[in-house]
Amino acid sequence: MDPPGGIRDRLRLWQLNNRGRADLDLSASSTTADHYLQQGDLVLLCSPQDNTKTELAVYVRGNETEGQFYTILGRWHHTAKVDAIWSSSGWASPELVERIIPHLPSFDDIKTPSLAIRAAFEDLSVPREAGTPLIEMMLAHERESKELYRKHATVLDNAHGLLSHDTDLRYGSLSSVAMHLLKMERAQLTPLVLYTVRRALSVSSFGFCFDKRTHRSTGFLQIRSKSQMKMIQEITNWVRQWQETVVSRASSTHSPGSEVKGVIPDFIAVARDVVNKSRKTRDFTEHGSIGPSKVRRKLSAKQDSVKVLRGREFSQQHQRIIEFLESYACSRLFNGEARLCSIPPMILKATGLYDVTIDWRTVWVFLQELGVALPYENAMVYDPHLMLPISKHSRPLVQLAASLASESRQGFQFKDSMKALRRDWRDMPVYCIDGESAHEIDDGVSIEHIGVQGECWAHIHIANPTAFLDTRMPISRMARHMGETVYSPDRTHMMLPPSATQTYWSLAPQRASLTFSARLDRHGNMLETKIQPGIVHNVKRFTPEAVDRMLKPDYTPKKELVLVVGGEVPPGTDHARQSNPTPEDKTTLTGMFDIAQVLYAKRKAAGGFNFDTPSNDVDVWTSWSRKGLAYSPLSMDSSRTVEGDPVIRMRTAGFHNPFRYLASLNRASSMVQEYMLLAAEIAARWCAERQIPSLFRGTHLMKDHLAAVQAIPKEEYWTTVCEPAMRANNGALPYRVGLGLQKYLGFSTVSTDPIKHDVLGLSHYVKVTSPLRRYGDMIAHWQIEAALRHEAQTGRSMITSNRKEDRSFLPFSKTTLETFMIGYQAREKLILQAKTRSSTLWQAMLIFRAFHFNELKLPFETCRCNIIYPPVEGRPSVQGLLEELNMRAVMWLPSSYPQMAQLNVQHGDVWECAIDSVDMTYQRPVLRPLRLLDRSE
Repeated sequence: MDPPGGIRDRLRLWQLNNRGRADLDLSASSTTADHYLQQGDLVLLCSPQDNTKTELAVYVRGNETEGQFYTILGRWHHTAKVDAIWSSSGWASPELVERIIPHLPSFDDIKTPSLAIRAAFEDLSVPREAGTPLIEMMLAHERESKELYRKHATVLDNAHGLLSHDTDLRYGSLSSVAMHLLKMERAQLTPLVLYTVRRALSVSSFGFCFDKRTHRSTGFLQIRSKSQMKMIQEITNWVRQWQETVVSRASSTHSPGSEVKGVIPDFIAVARDVVNKSRKTRDFTEHGSIGPSKVRRKLSAKQDSVKVLRGREFSQQHQRIIEFLESYACSRLFNGEARLCSIPPMILKATGLYDVTIDWRTVWVFLQELGVALPYENAMVYDPHLMLPISKHSRPLVQLAASLASESRQGFQFKDSMKALRRDWRDMPVYCIDGESAHEIDDGVSIEHIGVQGECWAHIHIANPTAFLDTRMPISRMARHMGETVYSPDRTHMMLPPSATQTYWSLAPQRASLTFSARLDRHGNMLETKIQPGIVHNVKRFTPEAVDRMLKPDYTPKKELVLVVGGEVPPGTDHARQSNPTPEDKTTLTGMFDIAQVLYAKRKAAGGFNFDTPSNDVDVWTSWSRKGLAYSPLSMDSSRTVEGDPVIRMRTAGFHNPFRYLASLNRASSMVQEYMLLAAEIAARWCAERQIPSLFRGTHLMKDHLAAVQAIPKEEYWTTVCEPAMRANNGALPYRVGLGLQKYLGFSTVSTDPIKHDVLGLSHYVKVTSPLRRYGDMIAHWQIEAALRHEAQTGRSMITSNRKEDRSFLPFSKTTLETFMIGYQAREKLILQAKTRSSTLWQAMLIFRAFHFNELKLPFETCRCNIIYPPVEGRPSVQGLLEELNMRAVMWLPSSYPQMAQLNVQHGDVWECAIDSVDMTYQRPVLRPLRLLDRSE
């Protein structure tokens, strides 16, 4: 049964009207945004549709992603928190804000149609006597801001011209821009100054690009080059000339069929020809992607599964238009630029090729049909805020990447700064437990028995690239920019050059390590700790599955559903890198697991948890010899036809309760995690004892959860709710009870001082175990290595309680790290989102090809959908989780179907559904509800 006519149009209309929310994944930024908003903060609100439209307001209250604001015009406004692009903390007293709350609708009221009906007949504004103090304060602030603006109008109105480069992208922050334009020192940057500058920059619009998800906390800006602004103006002029010509001819004596000349009409004709040829080999769809190739290529040892053929060349002018369209639909540079966003749909409509509502999704499909983008292109690569080197958004970054590639070809020359201090670990077994496909090995674990009953040394050996790198070397500068390695099924974007990692640093025999050691008693207490540079020799490599088989005689692999489209999966070769287990290995690993159980019990007693979050594994091939795709950038100069498609394999165990193993460890991967956490705690305590600034990790409660947490403290919730539920559920915490527990866990944050991590149950925590793929870990290693050298040179320990002790010899000062961590934490979340979206892209592509093009019969006719978010007023669908595939999905509301119009949907429902389509834009199956299976009150 298809959904009633118009339902997709209603969804598209909702998305267009709410594109500030629909197109922006708030999950990666909600906690960061919430961290910086408190009741009474003054904010600058930015329209989701138009970055030039801003309004002054006071923050009243919010939930995880949305907030309620009281504006300078005396109206309440409910919008996404990311729409607040600037804030000043503690501006208005909570007492003044509390006075207006009784007159505001609750979050539940806002989602009901009855509020709109009331608004048509009643004045729902805050009474004047309650809101006047706040309005008067905002008006006074606005008057002062306008006076400041008038004093500096000349430079503020020409901000982009003064700050931009002729050809290259530049970076800045709100503070640095204000200092440069107004010739002020940092101490002079009052909230009024920053507000005035931020509002002035909004008028410049596209010239200053910012990431709405993180901008309020970071203040980061990208300053577009003058050449890019010129390109935009050039396209705008061409479109205006085209429009004027069309209007002129329509009102003159020209015959209707006569040809319109010009750059835009010529491009439209070329594009129409290319797309019509493309549709002979690939079908157009309304689902956000063109279909698979009608020319099949079987993947084998003798041929790849795809072949790219060059087609029609584009003129220089047409390339400029394509660049403009790419900026709109792929890089999404025009988000919030209403004027620029109107041009691409106008061009596409003139081609006559698309009888659908045209927006950026249609333009993206158009670029696929032109062959500019591959039919399976991962647009994540071109995110201007992720700024991967291959995206080519920044010429200096491209030049840095080219310099590193040249150095790699010539051979790197490294010197070991810790050579004199290294301990030779000789034949001590170092167990590296990682997946078969892992290419860089960061960590390994050893256990050393010392003859005292119940005591042993646990050594965590970590790869040590920083000993060979200065913080200012090109490799280090690229690592700082990247932040961490970005993994995707189609391509891995390495933080450090693969040639250096594989040749010098990945743990293997005769490789350098930085070893974090703890002498433990039978209860997991640390009696003594050490950090030592070393050399490892006896490296043993096993997969988690191999270790599970050694630890559990009755081990059976987890049941997985394996789905493949596109042909045969090539045979793997990674097993050749695994070690052959011996009886001694089994004995040692069993002892390691027992110690890990004790370590987890200690963390759990301190309030820590282990979550078994389900995830899917996705692999992609076009070549028989290796996973992933070859590098193939956007083709701006000519069209392309792609014969064949990648082979895609997805392995999933389906959705399971992530809280099911809170009681104990159950797998080798969990065992490894305990030792990595031990190393992180050793490092954090070692740095804290020596007053070494580092990137300490911890958690803070979300402010909107404070009332609930204060009403029922975490310990009381655990003993009165969680423990009885676990006893009744064979030791596993029920899923819905676990969701209630999450509000006590807070969100992660970074500090230059130790901060408790409630989720992990650790009072000190610094990430140090992945320096080959995380820049934050590299910082910790550099700091520790400098301290070790200092202690060796001076012959005395640096341990002190004096917080003002001289630490100027360290590579990073406390002030430097405090500045760095603001952007670093935001980038971590952005990279996490990018990795997640890359994985879901290929999962959705597999289901898209299976469902719409019959490349695979799915192993179910109907499926279960767990509703993970409440319905949103006006939206004809709701977000859920397709349990059989462990995939995010959207489900049409039952009210869209006449026979189910009386049924409603609630958060936590489980519905039986059938797949209706696959939306490649948002990378999710779209489900049709059949019946309600479960509703827990």
